[in-house]
Amino acid sequence: VIWHPSGNYLLAGTNANGAPQVYSYSFDTGTGTLSDGPTLQLTAGSMFVQRDALSFAPGGDRFAVGCNAQTGGVPELY
Repeated sequence: VIWHPSGNYLLAGTNANGAPQVYSYSFDTGTGTLSDGPTLQLTAGSMFVQRDALSFAPGGDRFAVGCNAQTGGVPELY
């Protein structure tokens, strides 16, 4: 889980049920509320999203997701 540099988005990765996903949620800094559902949902194919492997670029216009293949454990970056 990481925050966007602006504090307006939260990015979370999960491997629930063998389906690696990355979710983005909007956050209203004025009211302190998180969106009801994700504003973005990405699937990392047959990869496992690694703990502490999410990162935003300094300007917040891109993010990276570190993954390992389910077989062989070879790290990959998306």
